[in-house]
Amino acid sequence: MKLRKLTIHNLASIGDAEIDFLSPELDKSEVFLISGETGSGKSTILDAICLALYAEMPRMATAANNRNKIPDADSEVKSNDVRLILRGGTLEGFCRLEFEGNDGIVYTAEWKVRRASRKRAATNERRLQRPEWSLSFLTPDGIMTYTKDAEIQPMIRECVGLDYEQFCRTTMLAQGEFTKFLNSNDEEKAAILEKITGTRRFSKIGAMIFRTTAEKLSEYEEANSKLRDLQLLPEEEVKRLGEELTVINGEISSLNKEKEEVSASLTWTVQNEDYSKRLENTIAELGKAVALRESDNIVAAKTLLAKLRAVDSVRQSVDDNLRAAKGMEECRVTAENIGVDYARLVVDSRRCGDYLSDLEREIGECESAVAAEGSRTIDYANSVEIVSGVRELISSQRELSSSQTALASLYEILPELEKRVAARQT
Repeated sequence: MKLRKLTIHNLASIGDAEIDFLSPELDKSEVFLISGETGSGKSTILDAICLALYAEMPRMATAANNRNKIPDADSEVKSNDVRLILRGGTLEGFCRLEFEGNDGIVYTAEWKVRRASRKRAATNERRLQRPEWSLSFLTPDGIMTYTKDAEIQPMIRECVGLDYEQFCRTTMLAQGEFTKFLNSNDEEKAAILEKITGTRRFSKIGAMIFRTTAEKLSEYEEANSKLRDLQLLPEEEVKRLGEELTVINGEISSLNKEKEEVSASLTWTVQNEDYSKRLENTIAELGKAVALRESDNIVAAKTLLAKLRAVDSVRQSVDDNLRAAKGMEECRVTAENIGVDYARLVVDSRRCGDYLSDLEREIGECESAVAAEGSRTIDYANSVEIVSGVRELISSQRELSSSQTALASLYEILPELEKRVAARQT
């Protein structure tokens, strides 16, 4: 808090006075003296400051236990009533203090007392009225004024930082009050000095440091206790554990190598299973091819060849006209059947040839894959037999082609044979 201006009117021995604490003479001085003769109003200045701030004054506090009463018009007032500071013979008195609070805001506190406008008939005197106390300050919305004690008191404590008792013991020490401050207990002195010096935050910091120190000390003791419980291993034990660690690392390396070998074997097994499946499929296809070889079409072709041989014997027995005619008819019917069967056989032969070519190519691939596997091949001998069987099937297919060629030749000479039979019948 910083005082700016004090105005006094009709209080005690002072009629009118104004003290500008911002004047060059006072503003630049850290310490100044209030001097004067007895009764000149030195204490009244201090009383006026207290009245403006707290509506109380130290002078009357010394008479707090005084039960004496003083006549006031047609009534009485207590001897410690602050209204008695009104200068005798005057109707009104006040003190106005302009100060800057701890929050940086400029406040104006005013305390006023007056006598009634009418005299009492019994004493021909005016009675003291209730004092008026106000606190005002400037806000962005205008001047804010408080007039109730319940509103002013907390505002003063907040902006000044001290209550009335603390203010009188530290800042405004009346005559004999300094001894009272010295006789206060430690807690009261500490609370007052903290507010005056603004060191309360340092007290909080000190308490926090104390708590932190206690916590860290407890942690240190706990860690130190655990450290004492630890026991170092002997050198022999450390050496033995190091050797065991070396052995374990070697075993880990061996296991990693075995893992790699197992992975490689697993890869080969997967590939081998694939080759096995392909080989099984090839064997199944070979079975189908063998079944096709023994099919009705092949049997029909053999029968056709047998009939053609019979036709040749008929040609040699031309003497028997009836048998020749009957054989000719049979040859004609057989020839027609042969034509149908031949066409069907040609289609099947082509399909069989294409299919056998594909099988031969796949068997060649399988043979190469099996041969590449070397010692890992599980059934190479069987695959060689299968390949031999396929080759025999290819040879049979070639013989079938030759038979088809011979059948075609017989089919071409069949008309000539018919002509010869007809000529002999005539």
